Amino acid sequence: MPNIFLKTFTVYEANILIYLTFFTIICCFFLYTGSLPGAVLSGAEIPRKREARVEIVKDIDMENLKEVSRVIILADQPVQNYQASFLNRPLRFVVDLTGNWKNSGDAVLNMKDDMIRSIRVGEHPDKLRVVMDLKNNGPFSPIIEEYPRGFSIIMEKQPACLRDSAKEEENSTEKTGRQRGADDDRKHKRILKAVLPRSPENGEFSLLISADGPVQDYTSFFLTDETPPKFVADLAGKWKNPGKSVFKVESDITEAVRVGEHPDFLRVVMDLRLNEPLSPFFRELPEGLMITVKRKVVVTD
Repeated sequence: MPNIFLKTFTVYEANILIYLTFFTIICCFFLYTGSLPGAVLSGAEIPRKREARVEIVKDIDMENLKEVSRVIILADQPVQNYQASFLNRPLRFVVDLTGNWKNSGDAVLNMKDDMIRSIRVGEHPDKLRVVMDLKNNGPFSPIIEEYPRGFSIIMEKQPACLRDSAKEEENSTEKTGRQRGADDDRKHKRILKAVLPRSPENGEFSLLISADGPVQDYTSFFLTDETPPKFVADLAGKWKNPGKSVFKVESDITEAVRVGEHPDFLRVVMDLRLNEPLSPFFRELPEGLMITVKRKVVVTD
């Protein structure tokens, strides 16, 4: 009888040992992977908070074509949040890519182009700034095309008719004093002929600034912290607006356009309906300036 009890106890003890070994292996696995329910991790075992995704600009390339100059910016993903504008003295075209961006290429690129002198890329805490140093005062008509991996900036070159007209103006030496005085007056006093909304489409609004000639010197910016948010374009120089200054429009982008005269610029303000990122586009025309604001389209593969 004692031998029977001893044998039974030994088998039971062996089973308990197997169960404990198996349970220990499972616990070690969960502790190692950090997924054990109710487990408290300390020190180096506490998972670190994931950092925000870093977006990368991989390369910047240039195509100098007959009628346009194309700057291609390659990234590791679609570029969906950006702002574009001109800066003066000297003239520059600036594109700000908002977010946590890094530049894996060169910070300065010297261009062999008749419009663009150089391209500079600067990293900032909340954006990546791409600056195109321009060689002359244009006119420039930047167009931004979004790609699945980056975007391109297309600069339309000055039309031949405008180049010829400017050349004739510069080479003419037989003007009378009255003609020169009239020319000086025009240089100091631009005339705004009309402000014309152009067939607003869903997600897009265009505005033609009809003037007494091309509009080549301007800057723009957004005021998103105001209610309603606003898009502002300042046309440099002395301007005269003989017409009305407030225009109501029917658009899902803009509810009104206001024009104001200032001593050294004409300000065009779009009162926006949307408080979300928009893309501005400018097209310089012989008779003025076309301004377009668009909702940004999400590009997916």
